[in-house]
Amino acid sequence: MNIEVEDSLVSAALKRYPNLVDVSEDSGFQVATEIRRSAIPNAGLGRFVLVGLRKGDVIRKCMLGSENLHYFESIEDMKPRIEKDGIAFFEYFGFVGPQDNPHLNGRLLANNPPLFVNHPTTTGDLNIHWEWRDNILYTKAARDIKAGEELYQDYRDFDKLDWYESFMKEKEIDCARKLGEMLGVRETAY
Repeated sequence: MNIEVEDSLVSAALKRYPNLVDVSEDSGFQVATEIRRSAIPNAGLGRFVLVGLRKGDVIRKCMLGSENLHYFESIEDMKPRIEKDGIAFFEYFGFVGPQDNPHLNGRLLANNPPLFVNHPTTTGDLNIHWEWRDNILYTKAARDIKAGEELYQDYRDFDKLDWYESFMKEKEIDCARKLGEMLGVRETAY
């Protein structure tokens, strides 16, 4: 991706989502954070903590099925949300798996607001992990994190979701924008 395209996508995302997120039940964040350009080249946006954290501190707490953690069990299940908010809602969809978790089995999850957390260039930089209790997803510090540090997750933790992957492959869709175009939903600022 060239720098002009990346700058355009970053600018559009910053218009849609506030760059500073305070602690609130609506966002699920338990500590103040900020989104800005990731330190990883060509990674777009990243989320940075504004306060120092100790290993085990909760960064975000989201209840499955709440406004800040939606779940979808099929393409048909996704359509009403896409029609309401446009495909931009899925441009930064959350994650899938692990499939052996009864809260996630067969579901595509979408964060609202998006987490904007990237995979680091070295595994030593991983600093967050997830923990499920009942229907609540906790994003926690996996190690001490300094104020201003970018948050990094391990993308290898995510499983593939068969119904979603099959549909995307069958339709030759490799991104959320193409999914929206295929479903005939309105265009977004992206």
